[in-house]
Amino acid sequence: MKLPAGYRYSSTYAGIRKVKKPDLALIVSDTPASAAAVFTQNRVQAAPVRIARFNLEKSRGRVSAVLINAGNANCATRTGDRVAIACCDAVAKHLRVPSDQVFPASSPTRCPRSSRNSSPTVSKTPPKPSSPPTPEARPRTPRCA
Repeated sequence: MKLPAGYRYSSTYAGIRKVKKPDLALIVSDTPASAAAVFTQNRVQAAPVRIARFNLEKSRGRVSAVLINAGNANCATRTGDRVAIACCDAVAKHLRVPSDQVFPASSPTRCPRSSRNSSPTVSKTPPKPSSPPTPEARPRTPRCA
């Protein structure tokens, strides 16, 4: 696969789906990229949608990584927000980037078809400094019902 200069990509089978094929992917930009996204307006929104919207606003449109899972949108669960935040935090720690620069995306299995995550539009621009978000500032409500 040919990628644009400054980007890396990896995928793996993480056990999210029953079928053994890649279900987790990570796209990394060597420098924070400018990003924009269109999000669902549906009342029912999976945790990655809410966390992605929050992170994109908090980072002022800067994305260092996009973490995509297939087969579980973490919708209609009690732990969806916590799981999405923990995944962003783990990727951010490993890449040494602010957590708000990690954009989670998921394919739904439980939410209505209209609430699918949109893929971000990413382009290279020089990085702007940003500070990591505090856990208290992260969205915790509403839960996907």
